Amino acid sequence: MRRTSLSLTFALAALLPLSALAEGVPWDWRTFAEYLDRIDGTLAPNAGFLAGHSTIRRLVMADRATDGPATDDDLTAMQHLLDESLAAGALGFSSSWARTHNDAAGDGVPSRYASEDELVALSRVVRDHPGTTLEFIPGVGVFEDYAPDLMTRMSLAASRPINWNVLFVGKGSEPTTKHNLAASDYAADRGARVLALTVPFSPSPRICFDSGFLLDTIPGWEKPMALPHDEKKAMLASVDGRRML
Repeated sequence: MRRTSLSLTFALAALLPLSALAEGVPWDWRTFAEYLDRIDGTLAPNAGFLAGHSTIRRLVMADRATDGPATDDDLTAMQHLLDESLAAGALGFSSSWARTHNDAAGDGVPSRYASEDELVALSRVVRDHPGTTLEFIPGVGVFEDYAPDLMTRMSLAASRPINWNVLFVGKGSEPTTKHNLAASDYAADRGARVLALTVPFSPSPRICFDSGFLLDTIPGWEKPMALPHDEKKAMLASVDGRRML
């Protein structure tokens, strides 16, 4: 079985400039199967990939992917694409509602605009593909009230464990850890499995105005942190720009 580290994948995605991806990656594939064919024989380590919600939503809904709920036809098309991807070799379905996940324009990635019903409906597709799994980021930090029930519903719909990302354990994190791990007990009481992906060391993110990574989670900072380099410098150098921030 091919596997890869989800935490490493997200770390790399957050740090790689969009220009590097656009110029350095050959975008000559359209389907999950074509993607696997494209990288076959080019990687030294074994690797595996989940079918990403944002990619599927963007392909089906285009500009509407970051503009609100999906229609019934949208959802049917997304389920069809996910089914094809899983049949082609995707190890499962991955989604995110994390405020840390924004696109190059400073908007939330498409999966952040999905409803709970959309997440559950897509999770249900996973049930038909043995050996697959679910991954979800319900938010950053302390779970909001919806998180345990939503992940439980996703797990039950897929008849699979759902792995949530990410549990940071360290000095001072005990209250958050205890609160978030209670989601596993909530799920178990209802016949589901909710499991934490943990990072057993303190993260050391590179935070700077150049990338805007993590700074773009501050309310109102999403768009400014996505500005082109020169425009961002000018904004930070201006009194009005700093006052706005």
